[in-house]
Amino acid sequence: MKKNIFIAFCLLSLCLPIAARRISEAELPRGLDWAGEVKAALRYNDDTGENIVFTTETDNYQSPGKMEGVMDAELFAYRYQRRSGRWSRVWQIFDFVHNEEFDLKVAFIPGTSPQVTDLDRDGISEVWVMYELAASSDVRPQPMKIIMYEGTTKYAMRGETSVDTGSRYEGGKYTFDGNFKNGPASFRRFAQKLWNDNIEGFGRNW
Repeated sequence: MKKNIFIAFCLLSLCLPIAARRISEAELPRGLDWAGEVKAALRYNDDTGENIVFTTETDNYQSPGKMEGVMDAELFAYRYQRRSGRWSRVWQIFDFVHNEEFDLKVAFIPGTSPQVTDLDRDGISEVWVMYELAASSDVRPQPMKIIMYEGTTKYAMRGETSVDTGSRYEGGKYTFDGNFKNGPASFRRFAQKLWNDNIEGFGRNW
């Protein structure tokens, strides 16, 4: 019985995140650069040092040089690390939809981004974000992505949302990039659960 309890504890511990503290935009250190509006930010420590990761989004805006009603929207994620008392950018994620006349929703999926884990227990955090790049005037699957960084190594899961068209569900498929395919199974399991928990597209309660 004790052995079973110990095994269960170990399995559960594999999914425990690195201790991260949510901070507000006002708590971001001076000198950090970003575009858009800050949506969520975390501060945490791992074996690489003290880190801050945060996500931002722009509003939909008129595409430069295009006719009225053609819109752009963009999102970003940033990781900064304190080195010798100064904050330096480690990586940046940038994605967008440009030159669209349809309804745009380029946004991180609420409650998913950012997240910090150490699934392989190597002391180096994995940072996760998940977002949708929706541009449509009807009910159809939209592009969706999970991007994860472990240190400076990027992992990508790309696919589409699942939608109920009234007669059947469509979409929901995804592919892993090479780093995910060749990386730890714990990374793929975590990504698949995150995907399946947030697969619903059109009509999502943003």
